[in-house]
Amino acid sequence: MKNITLLSLLIIGMIITGCSSAVKTGALNNNPVISYISPDSGDSSTLITITGSNFGSERGESKLYYGNQKLSPTTWSNNKITVKLYENTLKENPSGRFRVEVNGTPSNESPQAFKSASSANILSVSPT
Repeated sequence: MKNITLLSLLIIGMIITGCSSAVKTGALNNNPVISYISPDSGDSSTLITITGSNFGSERGESKLYYGNQKLSPTTWSNNKITVKLYENTLKENPSGRFRVEVNGTPSNESPQAFKSASSANILSVSPT
């Protein structure tokens, strides 16, 4: 009987220790994470892909931001979001990072910033 009690205590101790270390290492973490964006430069016609994890299979109430500006994504899945930035957004913020908020839980910022690569503008024309 003594051996059974000691064995039971040992098993319970191992379970408690194992569960607490999983929580500490983030093994049970379901926070949204942005891994990378592609491409990292473009203009308002560029379709940007944000790749990561735990975005949720549907957008629902989740949000996507470029800097502090809330965006309207083109597509949304658990590991990929696509979006185009408006020309005014790029004029106001020519270089910025993305972040996602899923059920009120924020992600990290995108590791790299997206940079505006606006097309050339004709400033003036003079007669020849």
